[in-house]
Amino acid sequence: PDDPEILTLRARALLIDGQAKAAQDLFQRAIHHDPALFEAVLGLIDTGLALGDFDAALDHSRDALGLRPDHPGVLRKQVQALQLSGRIGESVEILEGLHKTDPSDAAIAIRLAEAYRKLDQQERADALLASVLHTDPGHRDALMGRIGLAEQAGDLDAALALVEAGLDQGDPGDTTPDLLLRRVELCLQSGRADRLEQAAQELFAHTAALPEQGLLRLARQAEKEGRDDLSARALAAMSVRSTLSHVSANYILKLSKSVHDDATTRALADALLPRIDPEQRREFRVDAAALCSGPGHAVHIARSAESGPRSATEAEQLGRVLSEAGQAHLAMRYLRRALRAYPDHGPLKYRFIAACLDSGRPEVGEAYLDGFDHAHPPERILQLRIKLLIDTGRRDAALPLIQTYQRNFGKTIAVATRIRLHLAEGQLEEARALSAEFAALQGRGGKMR
Repeated sequence: PDDPEILTLRARALLIDGQAKAAQDLFQRAIHHDPALFEAVLGLIDTGLALGDFDAALDHSRDALGLRPDHPGVLRKQVQALQLSGRIGESVEILEGLHKTDPSDAAIAIRLAEAYRKLDQQERADALLASVLHTDPGHRDALMGRIGLAEQAGDLDAALALVEAGLDQGDPGDTTPDLLLRRVELCLQSGRADRLEQAAQELFAHTAALPEQGLLRLARQAEKEGRDDLSARALAAMSVRSTLSHVSANYILKLSKSVHDDATTRALADALLPRIDPEQRREFRVDAAALCSGPGHAVHIARSAESGPRSATEAEQLGRVLSEAGQAHLAMRYLRRALRAYPDHGPLKYRFIAACLDSGRPEVGEAYLDGFDHAHPPERILQLRIKLLIDTGRRDAALPLIQTYQRNFGKTIAVATRIRLHLAEGQLEEARALSAEFAALQGRGGKMR
Protein backbone atom coordinates (compact mmCIF):
# COMPACT_ATOMS: atom_id res chain seq x y z
CA PRO A 1 0.00 0.00 0.00
CA ASP A 2 2.97 2.36 0.47
CA ASP A 3 4.77 1.60 -2.79
CA PRO A 4 5.30 5.15 -4.20
CA GLU A 5 4.87 4.12 -7.82
CA ILE A 6 1.59 2.34 -7.06
CA LEU A 7 0.41 5.33 -5.04
CA THR A 8 1.25 7.58 -7.99
CA LEU A 9 -0.72 5.42 -10.41
CA ARG A 10 -3.72 5.42 -8.08
CA ALA A 11 -3.45 9.19 -7.67
CA ARG A 12 -3.34 9.73 -11.41
CA ALA A 13 -6.51 7.65 -11.82
CA LEU A 14 -8.26 9.77 -9.17
CA LEU A 15 -7.16 12.96 -10.90
CA ILE A 16 -8.51 11.73 -14.23
CA ASP A 17 -11.79 10.97 -12.43
CA GLY A 18 -11.95 14.57 -11.20
CA GLN A 19 -11.03 13.82 -7.58
CA ALA A 20 -8.17 16.29 -7.37
CA LYS A 21 -8.00 16.60 -3.57
CA ALA A 22 -7.89 12.84 -3.02
CA ALA A 23 -5.27 12.57 -5.78
CA GLN A 24 -3.20 15.27 -4.11
CA ASP A 25 -3.14 13.32 -0.85
CA LEU A 26 -1.85 10.18 -2.59
CA PHE A 27 0.79 12.08 -4.57
CA GLN A 28 2.03 13.59 -1.29
CA ARG A 29 2.19 10.13 0.30
CA ALA A 30 4.22 8.89 -2.67
CA ILE A 31 6.69 11.77 -2.33
CA HIS A 32 6.98 11.13 1.41
CA HIS A 33 8.34 7.68 0.53
CA ASP A 34 10.37 8.81 -2.49
CA PRO A 35 11.04 12.58 -2.72
CA ALA A 36 12.76 12.13 -6.09
CA LEU A 37 9.83 10.40 -7.81
CA PHE A 38 9.37 12.73 -10.80
CA GLU A 39 5.92 11.45 -11.81
CA ALA A 40 4.55 12.18 -8.31
CA VAL A 41 5.92 15.73 -8.37
CA LEU A 42 4.31 16.20 -11.79
CA GLY A 43 1.06 15.00 -10.24
CA LEU A 44 1.25 17.67 -7.53
CA ILE A 45 1.65 20.31 -10.24
CA ASP A 46 -1.48 18.99 -11.94
CA THR A 47 -3.51 18.84 -8.72
CA GLY A 48 -2.45 22.40 -7.90
CA LEU A 49 -3.73 23.50 -11.29
CA ALA A 50 -6.95 21.52 -10.90
CA LEU A 51 -7.63 22.96 -7.44
CA GLY A 52 -6.82 26.53 -8.47
CA ASP A 53 -3.81 26.65 -6.11
CA PHE A 54 -1.47 28.15 -8.66
CA ASP A 55 1.21 29.13 -6.16
CA ALA A 56 1.47 25.49 -5.07
CA ALA A 57 1.63 24.40 -8.72
CA LEU A 58 4.53 26.80 -9.27
CA ASP A 59 6.34 25.58 -6.15
CA HIS A 60 6.04 21.97 -7.32
CA SER A 61 7.13 22.91 -10.85
CA ARG A 62 10.35 24.30 -9.37
CA ASP A 63 10.81 21.01 -7.50
CA ALA A 64 10.30 19.10 -10.75
CA LEU A 65 12.82 21.29 -12.58
CA GLY A 66 15.28 20.56 -9.79
CA LEU A 67 14.92 16.88 -10.67
CA ARG A 68 14.93 17.38 -14.45
CA PRO A 69 16.23 20.82 -15.46
CA ASP A 70 14.64 22.46 -18.51
CA HIS A 71 12.09 19.68 -18.90
CA PRO A 72 9.71 21.08 -21.58
CA GLY A 73 6.59 19.46 -20.12
CA VAL A 74 7.24 21.02 -16.71
CA LEU A 75 7.96 24.40 -18.27
CA ARG A 76 4.62 24.26 -20.11
CA LYS A 77 2.81 23.54 -16.85
CA GLN A 78 4.71 26.40 -15.23
CA VAL A 79 3.50 28.71 -18.01
CA GLN A 80 -0.08 27.56 -17.42
CA ALA A 81 0.14 28.28 -13.69
CA LEU A 82 1.70 31.71 -14.28
CA GLN A 83 -0.92 32.72 -16.83
CA LEU A 84 -3.86 31.49 -14.77
CA SER A 85 -2.58 33.56 -11.84
CA GLY A 86 -2.16 36.66 -14.00
CA ARG A 87 1.62 36.66 -14.33
CA ILE A 88 1.62 36.91 -18.11
CA GLY A 89 4.95 38.77 -18.24
CA GLU A 90 6.72 36.02 -16.31
CA SER A 91 5.19 33.37 -18.56
CA VAL A 92 6.52 35.19 -21.63
CA GLU A 93 10.11 34.70 -20.46
CA ILE A 94 9.61 30.93 -20.31
CA LEU A 95 7.69 30.81 -23.59
CA GLU A 96 10.40 32.80 -25.37
CA GLY A 97 12.97 30.31 -24.09
CA LEU A 98 10.90 27.36 -25.33
CA HIS A 99 10.38 29.07 -28.69
CA LYS A 100 14.09 29.75 -29.02
CA THR A 101 14.87 26.10 -28.24
CA ASP A 102 12.39 24.84 -30.86
CA PRO A 103 11.16 27.52 -33.29
CA SER A 104 9.22 24.85 -35.22
CA ASP A 105 6.87 24.16 -32.28
CA ALA A 106 3.74 25.90 -33.55
CA ALA A 107 1.80 25.33 -30.31
CA ILE A 108 4.41 27.25 -28.30
CA ALA A 109 4.58 30.01 -30.93
CA ILE A 110 0.80 30.49 -30.82
CA ARG A 111 0.75 30.49 -27.04
CA LEU A 112 3.52 33.10 -27.00
CA ALA A 113 1.61 35.19 -29.55
CA GLU A 114 -1.48 35.08 -27.33
CA ALA A 115 0.62 36.24 -24.37
CA TYR A 116 1.99 39.11 -26.46
CA ARG A 117 -1.59 40.04 -27.39
CA LYS A 118 -2.64 40.17 -23.75
CA LEU A 119 0.33 42.43 -23.05
CA ASP A 120 -0.83 44.73 -25.90
CA GLN A 121 2.19 43.83 -28.02
CA GLN A 122 0.07 43.30 -31.10
CA GLU A 123 2.83 43.69 -33.70
CA ARG A 124 4.99 41.03 -32.05
CA ALA A 125 1.99 38.72 -31.82
CA ASP A 126 1.11 39.19 -35.48
CA ALA A 127 4.71 38.68 -36.62
CA LEU A 128 4.92 35.41 -34.70
CA LEU A 129 1.64 34.12 -36.12
CA ALA A 130 2.76 35.16 -39.61
CA SER A 131 5.94 33.12 -39.15
CA VAL A 132 3.87 30.05 -38.28
CA LEU A 133 1.80 30.55 -41.43
CA HIS A 134 4.94 31.03 -43.50
CA THR A 135 6.06 27.55 -42.41
CA ASP A 136 2.58 26.02 -42.54
CA PRO A 137 0.17 28.10 -44.68
CA GLY A 138 -2.75 25.92 -43.64
CA HIS A 139 -2.33 26.30 -39.88
CA ARG A 140 -5.85 27.23 -38.81
CA ASP A 141 -5.14 28.46 -35.27
CA ALA A 142 -2.43 30.83 -36.51
CA LEU A 143 -4.73 32.15 -39.23
CA MET A 144 -7.61 32.68 -36.81
CA GLY A 145 -5.20 34.45 -34.48
CA ARG A 146 -4.17 36.90 -37.19
CA ILE A 147 -7.79 37.49 -38.16
CA GLY A 148 -8.62 38.25 -34.54
CA LEU A 149 -5.72 40.68 -34.22
CA ALA A 150 -6.76 42.57 -37.36
CA GLU A 151 -10.35 42.68 -36.12
CA GLN A 152 -9.23 43.92 -32.71
CA ALA A 153 -7.20 46.68 -34.37
CA GLY A 154 -10.34 47.77 -36.25
CA ASP A 155 -8.90 46.81 -39.64
CA LEU A 156 -11.86 44.77 -40.87
CA ASP A 157 -10.69 44.89 -44.48
CA ALA A 158 -7.43 43.21 -43.46
CA ALA A 159 -9.37 40.64 -41.44
CA LEU A 160 -11.57 39.88 -44.46
CA ALA A 161 -8.52 39.60 -46.70
CA LEU A 162 -7.01 37.04 -44.32
CA VAL A 163 -10.24 35.04 -44.37
CA GLU A 164 -10.29 35.07 -48.17
CA ALA A 165 -6.64 34.00 -48.27
CA GLY A 166 -7.45 31.14 -45.93
CA LEU A 167 -10.34 30.03 -48.11
CA ASP A 168 -8.13 30.16 -51.20
CA GLN A 169 -5.43 28.20 -49.40
CA GLY A 170 -7.73 25.39 -48.30
CA ASP A 171 -8.25 22.09 -50.03
CA PRO A 172 -11.13 22.37 -52.55
CA GLY A 173 -12.76 19.42 -50.81
CA ASP A 174 -12.56 21.13 -47.41
CA THR A 175 -15.72 23.15 -46.65
CA THR A 176 -13.85 25.25 -44.02
CA PRO A 177 -17.11 26.18 -42.26
CA ASP A 178 -15.27 28.18 -39.59
CA LEU A 179 -13.80 30.52 -42.22
CA LEU A 180 -17.09 30.80 -44.08
CA LEU A 181 -18.74 31.79 -40.79
CA ARG A 182 -16.03 34.34 -39.97
CA ARG A 183 -16.47 35.92 -43.39
CA VAL A 184 -20.21 36.39 -42.84
CA GLU A 185 -19.59 37.80 -39.34
CA LEU A 186 -17.02 40.28 -40.66
CA CYS A 187 -19.30 41.36 -43.52
CA LEU A 188 -22.05 41.98 -40.95
CA GLN A 189 -19.72 43.84 -38.64
CA SER A 190 -18.25 46.05 -41.36
CA GLY A 191 -21.58 46.73 -43.11
CA ARG A 192 -20.37 45.12 -46.34
CA ALA A 193 -23.82 44.46 -47.76
CA ASP A 194 -22.26 44.05 -51.22
CA ARG A 195 -20.47 40.89 -50.10
CA LEU A 196 -22.80 39.66 -47.37
CA GLU A 197 -25.42 37.89 -49.49
CA GLN A 198 -22.90 35.85 -51.49
CA ALA A 199 -20.96 35.01 -48.32
CA ALA A 200 -24.18 33.91 -46.60
CA GLN A 201 -25.18 31.72 -49.55
CA GLU A 202 -21.83 29.92 -49.45
CA LEU A 203 -22.08 29.49 -45.69
CA PHE A 204 -25.61 28.06 -45.68
CA ALA A 205 -24.60 25.56 -48.37
CA HIS A 206 -22.43 23.95 -45.69
CA THR A 207 -24.49 24.35 -42.52
CA ALA A 208 -24.39 20.60 -41.81
CA ALA A 209 -20.67 21.01 -41.06
CA LEU A 210 -21.19 24.03 -38.79
CA PRO A 211 -21.30 23.51 -35.03
CA GLU A 212 -24.52 24.56 -33.35
CA GLN A 213 -22.60 27.13 -31.30
CA GLY A 214 -21.49 28.89 -34.49
CA LEU A 215 -25.04 29.10 -35.85
CA LEU A 216 -26.29 30.43 -32.52
CA ARG A 217 -23.54 33.08 -32.48
CA LEU A 218 -24.47 34.15 -36.01
CA ALA A 219 -28.19 34.33 -35.14
CA ARG A 220 -27.43 36.60 -32.19
CA GLN A 221 -25.08 38.85 -34.14
CA ALA A 222 -27.47 39.17 -37.07
CA GLU A 223 -30.28 40.09 -34.67
CA LYS A 224 -28.09 42.80 -33.11
CA GLU A 225 -27.25 44.18 -36.55
CA GLY A 226 -30.93 44.34 -37.52
CA ARG A 227 -30.65 41.52 -40.06
CA ASP A 228 -33.60 39.43 -38.90
CA ASP A 229 -33.63 37.58 -42.23
CA LEU A 230 -30.12 36.27 -41.66
CA SER A 231 -30.87 35.46 -38.02
CA ALA A 232 -33.93 33.47 -39.15
CA ARG A 233 -31.84 31.49 -41.64
CA ALA A 234 -29.36 30.58 -38.90
CA LEU A 235 -32.19 29.51 -36.60
CA ALA A 236 -33.81 27.50 -39.39
CA ALA A 237 -30.52 25.66 -39.94
CA MET A 238 -30.48 24.80 -36.23
CA SER A 239 -34.15 23.81 -36.14
CA VAL A 240 -33.72 20.84 -38.50
CA ARG A 241 -31.13 19.20 -36.27
CA SER A 242 -32.14 16.19 -34.24
CA THR A 243 -30.49 17.52 -31.06
CA LEU A 244 -30.15 20.96 -29.48
CA SER A 245 -28.27 22.32 -26.52
CA HIS A 246 -30.43 23.91 -23.83
CA VAL A 247 -28.61 27.23 -24.52
CA SER A 248 -29.84 27.27 -28.12
CA ALA A 249 -33.30 26.11 -27.10
CA ASN A 250 -33.48 28.93 -24.52
CA TYR A 251 -32.59 31.48 -27.20
CA ILE A 252 -35.33 30.15 -29.49
CA LEU A 253 -37.83 30.30 -26.61
CA LYS A 254 -36.93 33.91 -25.79
CA LEU A 255 -37.51 34.91 -29.41
CA SER A 256 -40.88 33.14 -29.32
CA LYS A 257 -41.79 34.90 -26.08
CA SER A 258 -41.10 38.28 -27.71
CA VAL A 259 -43.77 37.72 -30.38
CA HIS A 260 -46.13 35.05 -29.00
CA ASP A 261 -48.16 34.46 -25.86
CA ASP A 262 -47.09 32.23 -22.98
CA ALA A 263 -49.24 29.30 -24.13
CA THR A 264 -47.56 29.22 -27.56
CA THR A 265 -44.11 29.48 -25.97
CA ARG A 266 -44.93 26.65 -23.55
CA ALA A 267 -46.03 24.48 -26.48
CA LEU A 268 -42.76 25.24 -28.23
CA ALA A 269 -40.84 24.33 -25.07
CA ASP A 270 -42.67 20.98 -24.95
CA ALA A 271 -41.78 20.36 -28.59
CA LEU A 272 -38.11 21.21 -28.06
CA LEU A 273 -37.65 19.18 -24.88
CA PRO A 274 -37.21 15.70 -26.49
CA ARG A 275 -34.39 17.08 -28.68
CA ILE A 276 -32.32 18.29 -25.74
CA ASP A 277 -29.63 16.13 -24.16
CA PRO A 278 -31.28 14.24 -21.27
CA GLU A 279 -28.57 15.58 -18.94
CA GLN A 280 -29.68 19.15 -19.74
CA ARG A 281 -33.46 18.70 -19.78
CA ARG A 282 -34.02 19.60 -16.13
CA GLU A 283 -32.12 22.87 -16.63
CA PHE A 284 -34.25 23.61 -19.70
CA ARG A 285 -37.51 22.90 -17.83
CA VAL A 286 -36.52 25.38 -15.11
CA ASP A 287 -35.54 28.08 -17.62
CA ALA A 288 -38.74 27.55 -19.63
CA ALA A 289 -40.83 27.80 -16.45
CA ALA A 290 -39.08 31.04 -15.48
CA LEU A 291 -39.71 32.50 -18.93
CA CYS A 292 -43.35 31.45 -19.31
CA SER A 293 -44.64 31.45 -15.72
CA GLY A 294 -42.21 33.50 -13.68
CA PRO A 295 -39.44 32.74 -11.17
CA GLY A 296 -41.80 31.41 -8.52
CA HIS A 297 -42.90 28.54 -10.75
CA ALA A 298 -39.28 27.95 -11.80
CA VAL A 299 -38.32 27.51 -8.13
CA HIS A 300 -41.17 25.02 -7.73
CA ILE A 301 -39.97 23.03 -10.77
CA ALA A 302 -36.36 23.06 -9.55
CA ARG A 303 -37.30 21.96 -6.03
CA SER A 304 -39.76 19.27 -7.11
CA ALA A 305 -37.05 17.29 -8.87
CA GLU A 306 -36.50 13.75 -7.61
CA SER A 307 -33.01 14.66 -6.43
CA GLY A 308 -31.06 17.81 -5.74
CA PRO A 309 -28.91 19.53 -8.36
CA ARG A 310 -26.72 16.99 -10.11
CA SER A 311 -24.13 19.49 -11.29
CA ALA A 312 -22.64 22.90 -10.55
CA THR A 313 -24.64 24.29 -13.47
CA GLU A 314 -27.93 23.13 -11.96
CA ALA A 315 -26.91 24.49 -8.56
CA GLU A 316 -26.13 27.88 -10.10
CA GLN A 317 -29.47 27.85 -11.90
CA LEU A 318 -31.42 27.15 -8.68
CA GLY A 319 -29.56 29.98 -6.96
CA ARG A 320 -30.47 32.30 -9.81
CA VAL A 321 -34.19 31.48 -9.82
CA LEU A 322 -34.34 31.78 -6.03
CA SER A 323 -32.90 35.30 -6.31
CA GLU A 324 -35.28 36.18 -9.14
CA ALA A 325 -38.17 34.97 -6.98
CA GLY A 326 -37.20 37.43 -4.26
CA GLN A 327 -35.53 34.84 -2.04
CA ALA A 328 -31.99 36.24 -2.25
CA HIS A 329 -31.13 35.41 1.36
CA LEU A 330 -32.14 31.78 0.83
CA ALA A 331 -30.18 31.77 -2.44
CA MET A 332 -27.10 33.05 -0.62
CA ARG A 333 -27.27 30.30 2.01
CA TYR A 334 -27.95 27.61 -0.59
CA LEU A 335 -25.11 28.75 -2.88
CA ARG A 336 -22.65 28.88 0.00
CA ARG A 337 -23.38 25.18 0.61
CA ALA A 338 -23.17 24.42 -3.12
CA LEU A 339 -19.70 25.98 -3.28
CA ARG A 340 -18.46 23.39 -0.81
CA ALA A 341 -19.39 20.70 -3.33
CA TYR A 342 -18.25 22.66 -6.41
CA PRO A 343 -15.50 25.01 -5.15
CA ASP A 344 -13.95 25.70 -8.56
CA HIS A 345 -17.07 26.57 -10.59
CA GLY A 346 -16.76 30.19 -11.76
CA PRO A 347 -20.46 30.94 -12.50
CA LEU A 348 -21.43 29.50 -9.10
CA LYS A 349 -19.00 31.90 -7.39
CA TYR A 350 -20.43 34.80 -9.37
CA ARG A 351 -24.01 33.85 -8.48
CA PHE A 352 -23.08 33.61 -4.78
CA ILE A 353 -21.55 37.11 -4.75
CA ALA A 354 -24.61 38.46 -6.59
CA ALA A 355 -26.91 36.81 -4.02
CA CYS A 356 -24.88 38.36 -1.19
CA LEU A 357 -25.36 41.78 -2.77
CA ASP A 358 -29.07 41.19 -3.50
CA SER A 359 -29.71 40.13 0.08
CA GLY A 360 -27.94 43.17 1.52
CA ARG A 361 -25.07 41.10 2.92
CA PRO A 362 -22.00 42.17 0.92
CA GLU A 363 -19.77 41.44 3.93
CA VAL A 364 -20.54 37.71 3.52
CA GLY A 365 -19.31 37.82 -0.07
CA GLU A 366 -16.28 39.83 0.94
CA ALA A 367 -15.38 37.31 3.64
CA TYR A 368 -15.62 34.53 1.03
CA LEU A 369 -13.30 36.39 -1.36
CA ASP A 370 -10.84 37.08 1.47
CA GLY A 371 -10.16 33.37 1.48
CA PHE A 372 -8.48 33.82 -1.91
CA ASP A 373 -6.60 36.96 -0.93
CA HIS A 374 -2.98 36.31 -1.87
CA ALA A 375 -0.38 38.05 -4.00
CA HIS A 376 -1.73 36.73 -7.31
CA PRO A 377 -5.50 36.11 -7.16
CA PRO A 378 -7.00 34.08 -10.02
CA GLU A 379 -8.79 36.01 -12.75
CA ARG A 380 -12.31 35.08 -11.67
CA ILE A 381 -11.69 36.06 -8.04
CA LEU A 382 -10.28 39.42 -9.09
CA GLN A 383 -13.36 40.03 -11.28
CA LEU A 384 -15.67 39.25 -8.38
CA ARG A 385 -13.73 41.49 -6.00
CA ILE A 386 -14.05 44.38 -8.46
CA LYS A 387 -17.78 43.73 -8.92
CA LEU A 388 -18.36 43.72 -5.17
CA LEU A 389 -16.46 46.99 -4.69
CA ILE A 390 -18.31 48.73 -7.54
CA ASP A 391 -21.73 47.51 -6.44
CA THR A 392 -21.11 48.72 -2.89
CA GLY A 393 -19.98 52.16 -4.07
CA ARG A 394 -16.26 51.81 -3.32
CA ARG A 395 -14.96 53.31 -6.56
CA ASP A 396 -11.57 54.36 -5.22
CA ALA A 397 -10.84 50.84 -4.03
CA ALA A 398 -12.03 49.31 -7.33
CA LEU A 399 -9.88 51.42 -9.67
CA PRO A 400 -6.45 50.00 -8.71
CA LEU A 401 -7.84 46.47 -8.99
CA ILE A 402 -9.17 47.25 -12.46
CA GLN A 403 -5.68 48.42 -13.41
CA THR A 404 -4.21 45.22 -11.97
CA TYR A 405 -6.73 43.18 -13.95
CA GLN A 406 -5.84 44.99 -17.18
CA ARG A 407 -2.14 44.48 -16.59
CA ASN A 408 -2.49 40.78 -15.77
CA PHE A 409 -5.38 39.53 -17.88
CA GLY A 410 -5.85 41.96 -20.78
CA LYS A 411 -7.87 45.03 -21.59
CA THR A 412 -11.28 43.86 -22.79
CA ILE A 413 -13.02 43.13 -19.49
CA ALA A 414 -11.07 45.91 -17.75
CA VAL A 415 -12.36 48.50 -20.23
CA ALA A 416 -15.92 47.14 -19.99
CA THR A 417 -15.71 47.41 -16.20
CA ARG A 418 -14.52 51.01 -16.39
CA ILE A 419 -17.49 51.79 -18.65
CA ARG A 420 -19.89 50.29 -16.11
CA LEU A 421 -18.21 52.25 -13.36
CA HIS A 422 -18.68 55.52 -15.27
CA LEU A 423 -22.32 54.66 -16.04
CA ALA A 424 -23.01 53.84 -12.40
CA GLU A 425 -21.78 57.33 -11.48
CA GLY A 426 -23.72 59.03 -14.28
CA GLN A 427 -20.56 59.93 -16.20
CA LEU A 428 -22.03 59.38 -19.66
CA GLU A 429 -19.37 61.21 -21.65
CA GLU A 430 -16.56 59.24 -20.01
CA ALA A 431 -18.42 55.98 -20.72
CA ARG A 432 -19.03 56.98 -24.33
CA ALA A 433 -15.36 57.83 -24.81
CA LEU A 434 -14.41 54.27 -23.83
CA SER A 435 -17.14 52.52 -25.84
CA ALA A 436 -15.27 52.68 -29.16
CA GLU A 437 -12.19 51.15 -27.54
CA PHE A 438 -14.32 48.39 -26.07
CA ALA A 439 -16.01 47.65 -29.42
CA ALA A 440 -12.61 47.30 -31.10
CA LEU A 441 -11.35 45.01 -28.35
CA GLN A 442 -14.51 42.93 -28.37
CA GLY A 443 -14.53 42.22 -32.08
CA ARG A 444 -17.32 40.37 -33.94
CA GLY A 445 -19.58 43.38 -33.70
CA GLY A 446 -19.43 43.59 -29.90
CA LYS A 447 -21.58 46.47 -28.65
CA MET A 448 -22.28 48.11 -25.34
CA ARG A 449 -26.02 48.29 -24.82
